[in-house]
Amino acid sequence: MAAQQIHITVRFDLATGKTTLNEIVYRLLELRNPLMRAILGEILLWYDQWICERLTGGYPSTRRRGLGRHRQRGSPQGHLCRARKALKRGRKARHFVTALGRLKIPISVVQCKGCGLRYAPLLDAMGVSAYVRREGNFERQVIEAVSLTNYRRAELCNG
Repeated sequence: MAAQQIHITVRFDLATGKTTLNEIVYRLLELRNPLMRAILGEILLWYDQWICERLTGGYPSTRRRGLGRHRQRGSPQGHLCRARKALKRGRKARHFVTALGRLKIPISVVQCKGCGLRYAPLLDAMGVSAYVRREGNFERQVIEAVSLTNYRRAELCNG
């Protein structure tokens, strides 16, 4: 995979006159999550384009290895389809809830040339189920927070 570059321009306004270091740091902290969300969105869009190019662009099977895996359409046992070539069928807006906040990006939908199933190859490549909106990191944070809770204190608060 070739390295990709994301170019970012950050604009900021500082008060005329004296500005404290704490004010600048506070403003940068406010920009952190929106900036990281934008970077994440750009990376996901590039990765989606890269995967779809491999599946639809006539690349040899060695360049498509590991991409486009899906369940065969109409298979009662849920066997995987052997076809790895697809046709582009547009984009669909997808919402993700991450540690950085809510992210909405358009992801590509393709149709398998073998079985005719429509699917989003980016979701399989990232290990995300078709209808999951939350990142696994969110669940891990909740479990860690609960495991660190002092149970005696929790009992005193509830009872």
